Amino acid sequence: MYEVFLVELIRALLEDEVGDNLFYYFHILLSKYLMHDAILDRPESGVWDRKDTPQKEGPPEILERALAATIDFLESELGKNRRGWTWGKLHPVEWRHAGATSGFKRFLLNSGPFPIGGDATTLNAQGTIPAKGEYRVLHLPALRMVVALDDLDGMQIVATIGQSGQPGHPHYDDMVRRWLKGELLALPSSSPRVEQGARSQLILTP
Repeated sequence: MYEVFLVELIRALLEDEVGDNLFYYFHILLSKYLMHDAILDRPESGVWDRKDTPQKEGPPEILERALAATIDFLESELGKNRRGWTWGKLHPVEWRHAGATSGFKRFLLNSGPFPIGGDATTLNAQGTIPAKGEYRVLHLPALRMVVALDDLDGMQIVATIGQSGQPGHPHYDDMVRRWLKGELLALPSSSPRVEQGARSQLILTP
């Protein structure tokens, strides 16, 4: 509810001032948190008054309007049972294959959707388009890697879905669960440690 309310508050403040299209770019290019900080401490600012209504509004009316819009949106997306509302349901991540054009292909090629926490301002930042009511994750960091410069054999790594780009391969999406849990895999650097930890070997011949 918090994330949606922040968006709806900016919408209630600015959409009547700049219009639908410009509001979208305002939201994409400017941090909503910076806008909140700049406006909330200025109750006398003209942006609190809606241009599309005959009455004069102030912070209480605009905050109430934003909260009502938040509830309406969440009920339309997640249902009226508020106990079932979670950020992960509204904000899932799914790795979509370009060739997944039908239900069966999506089953074979896609990975997810999975509920995920955080937003564009947290660690593991993710991109969404909330100004258009789109909260599913559109992009995020593809790789996590920890390198100890004094012990390269102690490197750790995890990718978003897997090492192989071949659907159906055991390593196509076998890192997803680890990635979601914040786990890492060992990535030794020296040949002896690589051979010691290897489970299989792929030989490429001309």
